[in-house]
Amino acid sequence: MLHYSHPGQKYRQWFHNHNKVQANSKAPTKLQKKWTAQRVIEEERKAEILQQICEEIEEVTGEQPEHKEVLRRYQPTMTAIMHRLDKKELQEAQDKADKWTNQAPDAAVQAKTARKKGEKMVKNFAKEMFAQAGMRVFVLGSWKDEKGGLLTSGRVLPLTCRFDFNEQLGRGSSFMKHKDWQAILPGWEEFIGDVFDQDEDQDATLLGGIRRGTKPYHEFELDCSGSPMLPEMDDLSLETKKAMIQSFLTIHYRICCGKPKVSVPWSDIMKGQSKVISSTYLPDNAKLVEPSKML
Repeated sequence: MLHYSHPGQKYRQWFHNHNKVQANSKAPTKLQKKWTAQRVIEEERKAEILQQICEEIEEVTGEQPEHKEVLRRYQPTMTAIMHRLDKKELQEAQDKADKWTNQAPDAAVQAKTARKKGEKMVKNFAKEMFAQAGMRVFVLGSWKDEKGGLLTSGRVLPLTCRFDFNEQLGRGSSFMKHKDWQAILPGWEEFIGDVFDQDEDQDATLLGGIRRGTKPYHEFELDCSGSPMLPEMDDLSLETKKAMIQSFLTIHYRICCGKPKVSVPWSDIMKGQSKVISSTYLPDNAKLVEPSKML
């Protein structure tokens, strides 16, 4: 047990220990980056620079370059490139740096940041909100990848691809593991498709490996006309029934639209189902709802 000769010594010792922990902790990923002309040049030419270094080493040694040697040569090569730039090229890079800092970087840079740092940035945000405000958050994020595909977080495994860090904070539990969070996906995906002006015929990938729009979640036997048929579902769980019905209706909607990758606009259908399907083909007083909300 420690004894302190002066009351202030106890507090100084506490701050000393506390600051040591902070010093050893890894700095969080910053949400905003200050771009410089050199960082812009490096961002745009990094692949070219690495390729140049590898070719130079291989030409001299006749062997594949080691990672350490490539890193050792990287900064001198980058410095040499900066020295070779004329005033016009430097000014163009600086103008772009100012734009990227004050507005936003190019879409390709944003996509790269989302892929490499997006999850860490969300995790740091969630931890900070919990620590400073006692607030728990669950983030459903969508963005475009380097190929222009629209991605949405959290749909499938691995768990590390999910923007829910509540079980890592205090005594919290995972929202995504214990609640039916997918019920909000149809409305979100419809909204985000409009926001990103996503071409409905363009293929898009869901974070974790599932491709949205390429094929339904379930496959069905076809009748003589080539239309899918619902199987017997008496022994299936409610969640499985919902998923199968959603796939079944999605397939028919795409057939009617002639667009094999379009999403079903459930909110519009629920607001005006008569514009989509005649009451002749529905039971009396039947109302169409998004399948995940069916009871």
